[in-house]
Amino acid sequence: MLDIRYEIMLEDFSRRHDVKRPWFLLLKIISLFVITLAIVIVALYIINSNIIKELLEFIQPIKWYIIGGLIAIMIVALGKTQDKVIFNKNQIEKYEKVIEQYKSVSDDIFSNITLIFYPIITQYIVNGQIIKNEIPVYFWEDFHQLHFYEQPPLHINYHQPIHIIIPIESIQYFDYDKKDGNKTILVAKDIDNHVISLMFDHYFYSELYGLIPEKSLEVIEKNRLSNVRAFNHVKSKIALSSQIERLQTLLEKGEISQNEYQKQKDKLLEEAL
Repeated sequence: MLDIRYEIMLEDFSRRHDVKRPWFLLLKIISLFVITLAIVIVALYIINSNIIKELLEFIQPIKWYIIGGLIAIMIVALGKTQDKVIFNKNQIEKYEKVIEQYKSVSDDIFSNITLIFYPIITQYIVNGQIIKNEIPVYFWEDFHQLHFYEQPPLHINYHQPIHIIIPIESIQYFDYDKKDGNKTILVAKDIDNHVISLMFDHYFYSELYGLIPEKSLEVIEKNRLSNVRAFNHVKSKIALSSQIERLQTLLEKGEISQNEYQKQKDKLLEEAL
């Protein structure tokens, strides 16, 4: 699968640096010039045929200078076109080396991975500082860790791929970004206790939820609220039991009657419902 992606990227880069394109561009410019010149001549002839004769008589003494100028322009244009062809060819060769460099350090990492996703990290932030924007990555989960591995660059400035490894237990939460609901944010801490924030397009929320729903802020808040309610329920039960025990003590000491005891007990039970 990855080999196919390498081929697609090479094809895309080669298409954008097509060695034939400069020649097509030169041919297009020459064609437009010739067509425009022909249209002007025909238009002048229709308006007044004598204009063409007068124009030919005017350029007769300098025709060789004009021809020489056109030849010089063509020689320069051909030279520039050939330079562009060579440049594009060199760019493609350099990019092929970039891909080979990338594969040499990355293939071992991918050798045992079966399921890979292809999100884009729109922002990579460490301790509030933006490290990099717009990082296309390979994403997978392995041994309770999330991996974000930078895809091959679309340019020839090769650098070691960014590899972000986040243990699932270190993830604080993921959620739709409060500032931009079209983005998903994942917040975690690395082994050096640095706070890492990764921003994605909103669709990545569903991928994370399908993989680690317990780290969704929505689920975390629901669990927290459930725990608070359970704690308050237990707390109220303890308080109720304490109040009934107090009434029982007063009854045993004869400070209240059996009727008063039962009346206040029923009232406490009713309020607890």
